[in-house]
Amino acid sequence: MMPFDEGVVRFLFGSAERSFLFRELVVFCARLLPYFIGAGFLILLRQVAARRRAILIFFIALLSIVVSRGLITEIIHYFFDHARPFVTLGLTPLVVASGPSFPSGHAAAFFALATIAFMFSKRWGIVFLGLAALNAIARVAAGVHWPSDILAGIAVGVLSGLFVRWLLRREERALATSPSVI
Repeated sequence: MMPFDEGVVRFLFGSAERSFLFRELVVFCARLLPYFIGAGFLILLRQVAARRRAILIFFIALLSIVVSRGLITEIIHYFFDHARPFVTLGLTPLVVASGPSFPSGHAAAFFALATIAFMFSKRWGIVFLGLAALNAIARVAAGVHWPSDILAGIAVGVLSGLFVRWLLRREERALATSPSVI
């Protein structure tokens, strides 16, 4: 743990302990905002004119999340058992979390999703990047992640999104040039 990590966690967590409104906002953003992010992504897909393109975007986003959260973060967790802030600092977390904290699986998944959204729609991508950042900051304020966990999760998520999009670029081009059968 770096002094910067501890200082940020103590400041945000302490702020949440002192303010009922801030604490409730932190809990909402850490616990419930992910559901709104998922629903928002489905709304984005409904706005895509071509059904086949929406299915492709959904598949790219899903694969990016699986690669970032289900594969890369789990491999890193296997090798680095980094304790969560509430364990190290003796805090009572505002939300439930278990297992190693580095890197943040939430940050990895939501920034992978935001990266894909940004690649297909800059306007929606900015919205999803903001929502992913809110969730990430709330998880630090809730005492379940260090800032370095979040930064590593962001890197894993963005790189996973870019990699999966690159990997499926040929399929995307083929879809764009093929006649629609649906």
